[in-house]
Amino acid sequence: MRGDLAGRMTKHHDEYFSNVTVAALLETLAAPTAKVGSGSAGCIALALAFGCLEKAASLTLKRDPR
Repeated sequence: MRGDLAGRMTKHHDEYFSNVTVAALLETLAAPTAKVGSGSAGCIALALAFGCLEKAASLTLKRDPR
């Protein structure tokens, strides 16, 4: 499947993204071959991960320790 996802994403990306799985997207991002937009996609993934970390830390700090 590696490489196949990237080809399909560029052709009909609006139709395709409604059916893409997270696993397939991560597999494509982790592929050893360079793809156009991989750096941007990596930055977006990192920003989402940081947002989740920030939310978890915020919830932990608001919780009453009793």
